[in-house]
Amino acid sequence: MKNKYLFLTLLLLFFTINSCCKKDPEPVSKVPTVTTEAISNITKNSVEVTGKIVDDGGNNILESGICYSTSPNPTLENSHTTDGITDIDTFTSAITGLYSGTTYFVRAYASNIKGTAYGDEKQFTTDTNTTPVETVLVEGGTFIMGNSPGHGEDDQQPQHSVTVNSFRISKYEITNQQFADWLNSSNLVDENGHSYADNKRFIFIGTYSGSEPTHITHNGNSFVVEPGKENYPVTGVSWYGAKAYCEYYGGRLPTEAEWEFAARGGNDSNYFFYSGSNNVEDVAWYYYNSENADNSMINGKGTHPVGQKNPNELGLFDMSGNVYEWINDWYNENYYSNSPSVNPQGPSSGTYRVLRGGSWDADYPECFVADRSHLAPEPYSGRTFGFRPVFAP
Repeated sequence: MKNKYLFLTLLLLFFTINSCCKKDPEPVSKVPTVTTEAISNITKNSVEVTGKIVDDGGNNILESGICYSTSPNPTLENSHTTDGITDIDTFTSAITGLYSGTTYFVRAYASNIKGTAYGDEKQFTTDTNTTPVETVLVEGGTFIMGNSPGHGEDDQQPQHSVTVNSFRISKYEITNQQFADWLNSSNLVDENGHSYADNKRFIFIGTYSGSEPTHITHNGNSFVVEPGKENYPVTGVSWYGAKAYCEYYGGRLPTEAEWEFAARGGNDSNYFFYSGSNNVEDVAWYYYNSENADNSMINGKGTHPVGQKNPNELGLFDMSGNVYEWINDWYNENYYSNSPSVNPQGPSSGTYRVLRGGSWDADYPECFVADRSHLAPEPYSGRTFGFRPVFAP
């Protein structure tokens, strides 16, 4: 009996010592848990997004904020804010410098030493700035793009069938006054937060380059149009400046296919050589008729106010002549050989952007609706370059 009690006493002592010496398990270390809570205060160019760090994963939060992009599932490789939250808490990020009338995707994120976690995705669309542009609806359709063999340059061939969806396009080329008003608009910043007015890469109008005459001057903090030149097409604008203007008002630059379809008159096309006529004098200001005593840009010649020549079948003015128009597409001389037949967007990359329509300083073949021109998007701009935006139908 004594041995039995001794055995039980030793067994109890063993379990007591073992339980006292056993260490508590190490806490599990993992990435944080974060949620995207709410979107608020949407304006034309800004928004506030709220996120919440639900669990720090057992580690200190090193960084948190909101990732955002015009494409789904944004990550830290896209644009993002940095809020520096170090505790489990709710935080709100103010995002600025957005384009108006544009859909963005957002996700909250949080990082610790184990990695980065993302919250669920939400989306919103910024308000649209009231556009000063008068537009014309171009009903979608199918047309023959390019020139037939033996006509025009090699980059205009082969002719091919193209279908485009409906869109709206500016009735006129953007004018000096419209462009100056945009330059004077508030919250006018690029994706890096820099003022467009101070960034030659985006604007590069003659006021800054010092090499090209324009009708817009910089007076203190404002851009001012030369009296009497308000309704002339703006010139000296880089591709970046044209693109930024369009996006500010919820539009974009046209694709090359959209531009040619509209210039040809859409579904009402008579397949004229020029936009609206086979006679260049009817529809275009070009080298041999662009004398203008009130606007001598070179040798007494220059641009003319928009809308003075005859329109094309859709009621669009100056798509031949006056100023070349920047196009969204990259340029490739062989693109027509493998271009998609439905809504072609141009090559995925390149060195030059497309220009269309000819100008007041161009010979008549450059005013053909099928003619293709090209130039580097930066830093060059010139006295013959302008643009017109397109919008959703």
